[in-house]
Amino acid sequence: MVSQEHKLLFDIRNLTWGYPHSPSMLFYQTNLSVYSGDFLIVQGKSGVGKSTLIKLLMGQYRVAPKMIWYKHEDLARFDVVEIQTLRRKL
Repeated sequence: MVSQEHKLLFDIRNLTWGYPHSPSMLFYQTNLSVYSGDFLIVQGKSGVGKSTLIKLLMGQYRVAPKMIWYKHEDLARFDVVEIQTLRRKL
């Protein structure tokens, strides 16, 4: 049995995403796993996607199916109520 502190919260698989009308992708085949109990710092220069990553994880920006998973559920399939519930938990 997996302890509570080691359960997978977010799993990003081959995330490819960019802003409309932008000449390049902000994320290209990016992978990241975040487990409960993890302490995560997002840092980097201006314009590298820090805020965008958080907005993607919170469902403010939508992605194609099978790119971002929350507790083994595809975030792209969440409806408005589920996204609001997720945001309250975070």
